[in-house]
Amino acid sequence: VEATNGTLGLLNTSFNMKGEPIVHTARQAIKSARGMGVHAVITNTQVVDPSRFDVLLVIHGYPPRYSAGSEIYTQTLAISLRRLGHRVTVVTRVENPFLPDFTVRRSLDPLDSSIVVFEINQARPNWRYLHVEMD
Repeated sequence: VEATNGTLGLLNTSFNMKGEPIVHTARQAIKSARGMGVHAVITNTQVVDPSRFDVLLVIHGYPPRYSAGSEIYTQTLAISLRRLGHRVTVVTRVENPFLPDFTVRRSLDPLDSSIVVFEINQARPNWRYLHVEMD
């Protein structure tokens, strides 16, 4: 995982601490995670968190201005992480030709006002993201 995206990760199909039985419940996963210094456990159906995080999500567009698959997925992820108690911030791009590039606007997620969204203006067609000063 680190070689692919720079993030350390661990995939363990038999999750348990040395000398302990394999975990079967979220409660057991939290106990084992705390004992191993693991920050979060993701199962097939949920994220099991022994602690809370500050999460930054960066996406090329965000609802309500953009509403395709990755934008909706990111908003759903942001809301889900917030409901788990994490502090979530989103950084996204907007295309407003009447504002200078890099103008930053702070807003709130329309479905969860505890999620802060920073919109950075880059008024270029989406196929021309290259910006000499930024890149």
